[in-house]
Amino acid sequence: ASDGMLIVDWAVTIPAVASAVASVGAVVVALIALRPARQAAQEAEQQNELQRQAFAESHQPTLWVDIQPSSARGRILNIVLANEGPTVATTVRVRFSPEIPLTDGPFDRSDVAQSRLREGIKTLVPGRRLIWPIGLASARLEEADSFDSTVTYRATIEADGPEGPLSATELEIRPADWRETSDEPPGSLHTVAKQIAELGRVLKRA
Repeated sequence: ASDGMLIVDWAVTIPAVASAVASVGAVVVALIALRPARQAAQEAEQQNELQRQAFAESHQPTLWVDIQPSSARGRILNIVLANEGPTVATTVRVRFSPEIPLTDGPFDRSDVAQSRLREGIKTLVPGRRLIWPIGLASARLEEADSFDSTVTYRATIEADGPEGPLSATELEIRPADWRETSDEPPGSLHTVAKQIAELGRVLKRA
Protein backbone atom coordinates (compact mmCIF):
# COMPACT_ATOMS: atom_id res chain seq x y z
CA ALA A 1 0.00 0.00 0.00
CA SER A 2 2.83 2.27 0.83
CA ASP A 3 4.38 1.57 -2.60
CA GLY A 4 1.07 2.36 -4.18
CA MET A 5 0.87 5.63 -2.24
CA LEU A 6 4.43 6.49 -3.37
CA ILE A 7 3.48 5.86 -6.96
CA VAL A 8 0.42 8.02 -6.54
CA ASP A 9 2.52 10.84 -4.94
CA TRP A 10 4.99 10.86 -7.81
CA ALA A 11 2.19 10.80 -10.26
CA VAL A 12 0.86 13.96 -8.69
CA THR A 13 4.19 15.65 -8.01
CA ILE A 14 5.87 15.28 -11.40
CA PRO A 15 3.21 17.21 -13.34
CA ALA A 16 3.19 19.89 -10.62
CA VAL A 17 6.94 20.31 -10.80
CA ALA A 18 6.83 20.42 -14.55
CA SER A 19 4.12 23.07 -14.39
CA ALA A 20 6.15 25.13 -11.94
CA VAL A 21 9.26 24.89 -14.09
CA ALA A 22 7.23 25.93 -17.09
CA SER A 23 5.88 28.93 -15.19
CA VAL A 24 9.35 29.99 -14.11
CA GLY A 25 10.57 29.60 -17.65
CA ALA A 26 7.73 31.75 -18.92
CA VAL A 27 8.63 34.46 -16.38
CA VAL A 28 12.29 34.36 -17.41
CA VAL A 29 11.34 34.58 -21.07
CA ALA A 30 9.01 37.49 -20.29
CA LEU A 31 11.78 39.33 -18.39
CA ILE A 32 14.23 38.76 -21.21
CA ALA A 33 11.65 40.06 -23.67
CA LEU A 34 11.05 43.14 -21.48
CA ARG A 35 14.71 44.16 -21.48
CA PRO A 36 14.82 45.29 -25.13
CA ALA A 37 11.47 46.99 -24.71
CA ARG A 38 12.72 48.86 -21.63
CA GLN A 39 15.93 49.82 -23.42
CA ALA A 40 13.96 51.02 -26.43
CA ALA A 41 11.73 53.10 -24.16
CA GLN A 42 14.77 54.68 -22.48
CA GLU A 43 16.39 55.46 -25.83
CA ALA A 44 13.15 56.99 -27.08
CA GLU A 45 12.98 59.14 -23.95
CA GLN A 46 16.59 60.27 -24.43
CA GLN A 47 15.90 61.07 -28.07
CA ASN A 48 12.84 63.11 -27.10
CA GLU A 49 14.93 65.03 -24.57
CA LEU A 50 17.61 65.76 -27.18
CA GLN A 51 14.96 66.96 -29.61
CA ARG A 52 13.43 69.16 -26.93
CA GLN A 53 16.83 70.68 -26.13
CA ALA A 54 17.57 71.23 -29.81
CA PHE A 55 14.20 72.92 -30.29
CA ALA A 56 14.78 75.16 -27.27
CA GLU A 57 18.28 76.11 -28.40
CA SER A 58 17.09 76.89 -31.93
CA HIS A 59 14.56 79.34 -30.45
CA GLN A 60 17.11 81.15 -28.29
CA PRO A 61 18.92 84.39 -29.17
CA THR A 62 22.45 84.21 -30.58
CA LEU A 63 24.56 86.97 -29.05
CA TRP A 64 28.10 88.16 -29.65
CA VAL A 65 30.21 91.14 -28.67
CA ASP A 66 33.39 92.40 -30.29
CA ILE A 67 35.67 95.38 -30.78
CA GLN A 68 35.63 96.30 -34.47
CA PRO A 69 36.66 99.16 -36.73
CA SER A 70 33.83 101.39 -37.85
CA SER A 71 32.27 100.40 -41.18
CA ALA A 72 32.02 104.10 -42.06
CA ARG A 73 35.27 105.41 -40.54
CA GLY A 74 37.78 102.60 -40.27
CA ARG A 75 40.11 104.47 -37.94
CA ILE A 76 37.50 104.52 -35.18
CA LEU A 77 37.06 101.42 -33.03
CA ASN A 78 33.64 100.38 -31.74
CA ILE A 79 32.25 98.02 -29.15
CA VAL A 80 29.57 96.07 -31.04
CA LEU A 81 26.87 93.96 -29.36
CA ALA A 82 24.61 91.98 -31.70
CA ASN A 83 21.74 89.49 -31.64
CA GLU A 84 21.79 87.25 -34.70
CA GLY A 85 19.33 84.70 -33.34
CA PRO A 86 15.63 84.27 -34.17
CA THR A 87 14.19 85.59 -30.90
CA VAL A 88 14.42 88.55 -28.52
CA ALA A 89 17.16 88.59 -25.87
CA THR A 90 16.38 90.25 -22.56
CA THR A 91 18.50 91.53 -19.68
CA VAL A 92 21.66 91.32 -21.75
CA ARG A 93 24.75 91.92 -19.60
CA VAL A 94 28.34 92.17 -20.82
CA ARG A 95 31.47 92.46 -18.68
CA PHE A 96 35.00 93.15 -19.90
CA SER A 97 37.93 91.93 -17.82
CA PRO A 98 40.00 93.99 -17.50
CA GLU A 99 37.86 97.00 -18.23
CA ILE A 100 38.64 98.93 -21.42
CA PRO A 101 40.37 102.15 -20.32
CA LEU A 102 39.32 105.59 -21.48
CA THR A 103 41.73 107.32 -23.86
CA ASP A 104 42.53 111.01 -24.15
CA GLY A 105 41.46 111.13 -27.78
CA PRO A 106 38.06 112.00 -29.29
CA PHE A 107 35.15 109.65 -30.04
CA ASP A 108 35.77 107.55 -26.92
CA ARG A 109 32.64 106.37 -25.10
CA SER A 110 34.18 103.22 -23.64
CA ASP A 111 33.27 104.22 -20.07
CA VAL A 112 29.62 104.86 -20.98
CA ALA A 113 29.40 101.67 -23.02
CA GLN A 114 30.81 99.42 -20.32
CA SER A 115 28.65 100.96 -17.63
CA ARG A 116 25.51 100.42 -19.71
CA LEU A 117 26.51 96.87 -20.60
CA ARG A 118 27.20 95.98 -16.97
CA GLU A 119 23.80 97.29 -15.92
CA GLY A 120 22.14 95.33 -18.70
CA ILE A 121 20.31 96.02 -21.95
CA LYS A 122 16.60 95.41 -21.37
CA THR A 123 15.81 93.97 -24.81
CA LEU A 124 17.81 93.19 -27.94
CA VAL A 125 15.63 92.18 -30.87
CA PRO A 126 16.79 89.85 -33.69
CA GLY A 127 19.13 91.54 -36.15
CA ARG A 128 19.82 94.48 -33.83
CA ARG A 129 23.32 95.83 -33.24
CA LEU A 130 24.33 98.32 -30.58
CA ILE A 131 27.50 100.26 -31.33
CA TRP A 132 29.60 102.47 -29.05
CA PRO A 133 32.75 104.25 -30.29
CA ILE A 134 35.82 103.77 -28.10
CA GLY A 135 38.21 106.16 -29.84
CA LEU A 136 40.76 106.11 -32.60
CA ALA A 137 42.70 102.93 -33.30
CA SER A 138 45.87 105.02 -33.40
CA ALA A 139 45.22 106.21 -29.84
CA ARG A 140 45.03 102.62 -28.62
CA LEU A 141 47.50 100.79 -30.84
CA GLU A 142 49.99 103.41 -32.03
CA GLU A 143 52.71 102.38 -29.61
CA ALA A 144 53.83 98.77 -29.35
CA ASP A 145 53.87 99.00 -25.54
CA SER A 146 50.52 100.82 -25.20
CA PHE A 147 47.93 99.23 -22.94
CA ASP A 148 45.72 97.90 -25.72
CA SER A 149 48.72 96.40 -27.49
CA THR A 150 49.73 94.23 -24.54
CA VAL A 151 46.41 93.15 -22.99
CA THR A 152 43.79 90.53 -23.80
CA TYR A 153 40.22 91.42 -22.89
CA ARG A 154 37.83 88.70 -21.75
CA ALA A 155 34.20 89.52 -22.58
CA THR A 156 31.43 87.61 -20.80
CA ILE A 157 27.83 87.75 -22.07
CA GLU A 158 24.83 86.75 -19.96
CA ALA A 159 21.21 87.08 -21.06
CA ASP A 160 17.75 85.54 -21.01
CA GLY A 161 15.74 84.15 -23.91
CA PRO A 162 12.18 82.90 -24.37
CA GLU A 163 13.30 79.38 -23.34
CA GLY A 164 15.09 80.57 -20.20
CA PRO A 165 18.58 81.86 -19.30
CA LEU A 166 21.31 81.50 -21.92
CA SER A 167 24.56 79.79 -21.09
CA ALA A 168 27.21 82.40 -20.35
CA THR A 169 29.39 83.07 -23.39
CA GLU A 170 33.04 84.07 -23.04
CA LEU A 171 35.43 85.25 -25.72
CA GLU A 172 38.87 86.80 -25.75
CA ILE A 173 39.79 89.92 -27.71
CA ARG A 174 43.46 90.82 -28.23
CA PRO A 175 43.83 94.19 -29.97
CA ALA A 176 47.50 93.49 -30.73
CA ASP A 177 46.29 91.05 -33.40
CA TRP A 178 45.11 94.03 -35.45
CA ARG A 179 48.44 95.86 -35.62
CA GLU A 180 49.68 96.52 -39.16
CA THR A 181 46.27 95.60 -40.63
CA SER A 182 44.37 97.89 -43.00
CA ASP A 183 42.08 100.35 -41.24
CA GLU A 184 40.16 101.25 -44.41
CA PRO A 185 36.67 99.69 -44.41
CA PRO A 186 36.16 97.93 -47.76
CA GLY A 187 32.97 98.48 -49.73
CA SER A 188 31.73 101.39 -47.62
CA LEU A 189 31.02 105.05 -48.18
CA HIS A 190 34.33 105.81 -46.53
CA THR A 191 36.26 105.23 -49.78
CA VAL A 192 33.66 107.09 -51.83
CA ALA A 193 33.93 110.12 -49.54
CA LYS A 194 37.71 110.14 -49.88
CA GLN A 195 37.46 109.97 -53.65
CA ILE A 196 34.96 112.84 -53.76
CA ALA A 197 37.22 114.92 -51.53
CA GLU A 198 40.19 114.21 -53.79
CA LEU A 199 38.12 115.12 -56.86
CA GLY A 200 37.15 118.38 -55.19
CA ARG A 201 40.80 119.28 -54.60
CA VAL A 202 41.63 118.49 -58.24
CA LEU A 203 38.78 120.71 -59.48
CA LYS A 204 39.90 123.58 -57.27
CA ARG A 205 43.43 123.40 -58.68
CA ALA A 206 41.99 123.38 -62.20
